[in-house]
Amino acid sequence: MGQLPETAPKYFGATARATWKKIVPFLNENSDVLEVDSNVVELFCTQYENFRNAYANVKKNGTILELKSIKQSSKGDQLGTEVSYKRNPATQIMNDASSQMLKIAGSFGLTPKARKEMLLNIDSGVEDEADLSAFMS
Repeated sequence: MGQLPETAPKYFGATARATWKKIVPFLNENSDVLEVDSNVVELFCTQYENFRNAYANVKKNGTILELKSIKQSSKGDQLGTEVSYKRNPATQIMNDASSQMLKIAGSFGLTPKARKEMLLNIDSGVEDEADLSAFMS
């Protein structure tokens, strides 16, 4: 049934490689995944690595970053320090990566909801959207 290679792409980092090794056997065993789908699976794995890297940054630096700037006179004398705060950009990376992962995961049956929907389609004999339209009418 499945056609994805068991070996992760060479350019992957450790987290993306571990993700590939975890999901590819599942996809090969439980879905109609083809080799042509490998780019989408690669995207899922790399997005997970992006998420984990961003999360490590947030754990280390927090969700809010303190920015300090030194105020100077026109002569270069230090007048004081100004402090401001901003959202850690890694939080946006986490949001973007998780959003992409959830979209991809749904198309491959990698979420409980997507698996349930796939099982309902199989149980009802629905193979694709055209069959679904005929089934519903």
